[in-house]
Amino acid sequence: MLVLPGTSALSSFKSVSVLRDIQKTVPSVSSISAIHIHFVQPRTGQESTLGESFESGKILRNLLTYGYYPIDSKEYESIVSFLNTNQQQPLSTTLLVAPRAGTISPWSSKATNIAHLCNLYDQVERIERGTAYRIVKEDGSLLSTEEINSIVNLIHDRMTQYVSLSIPESDAVFQHGAPAPLTVVDLLNENNNNPEAAREKLVHANTTLGLALANDEIDYLIDAFVGKDGQSGLQRNPTDVELFMFAQVNSEHCRHKIFGADWTIDGELKPHSLFGMIRNTHKINPDATLSAYSDNSAVLKGFKATRFAPNPNVKNTYEHFEEDVHYLAKVNRLDIVEIRNRME
Repeated sequence: MLVLPGTSALSSFKSVSVLRDIQKTVPSVSSISAIHIHFVQPRTGQESTLGESFESGKILRNLLTYGYYPIDSKEYESIVSFLNTNQQQPLSTTLLVAPRAGTISPWSSKATNIAHLCNLYDQVERIERGTAYRIVKEDGSLLSTEEINSIVNLIHDRMTQYVSLSIPESDAVFQHGAPAPLTVVDLLNENNNNPEAAREKLVHANTTLGLALANDEIDYLIDAFVGKDGQSGLQRNPTDVELFMFAQVNSEHCRHKIFGADWTIDGELKPHSLFGMIRNTHKINPDATLSAYSDNSAVLKGFKATRFAPNPNVKNTYEHFEEDVHYLAKVNRLDIVEIRNRME
């Protein structure tokens, strides 16, 4: 596995923001900087062709040089020294944020595809990205284990990443697993169609498979597959794929069950759910909003502008067109995760 340093991962604004949050927990921290780290998995026998002196290596390094955020040269060199030696450097602590083992990040899928399209298919199997954070305390000492544990959630996504004090092994970054066979959760045969016994079986599967089903969802599935109170269900056992799909489709992310629940403040039941209260803001003040609460996005009224584009009516000759240019606002998953982390 090749480990190649990239450019700065923090804008000046983001650096100040993260530092401020860290200082709330560890006041002695005086500075923070970070760069992107690229993990490259060469194809078997192609490791040497990705060296700096080879054309493939030059193409790869050009692809992985992007961004324009500034970083102090001494801070950059300290992080690079950490990568070269896999040892913590004096007067600072370097925390490496990497994708969780067994996962493939969206960035990896896109970057690997770009590399393959740039004539690196025979040399590069996959590329992943992490971030190396260099954190300095006023007295130059290293962060303690307790201090690290208190700030890690400010620099990584607990769902998809992990934090390490050293460079991970190749097998951890590029873990390959064989697809698991389809399994069936036996709710009928061993339980003689007994709903109560079947429910115990599903409760156990809920824990072992990590489905996070609520009690009412478990009851629903028992009614659907086994039946209850004389009502016949499907009379078959569910597969693990069906249970996983149900758990995801019926999850908080897709259903907004908590957002749609009753909202009580100081013992008083409010007329709107939590989501209803959020929507009510737009209902009362819809000015300059063209679309809201549609596909996790909104469109705000913009302004007139010109667009340079081909005119299909005149042999696709490029012309200036005046049209409305509106603003699109969209919430992505990472924003939601950051909000959740701060709430916790």
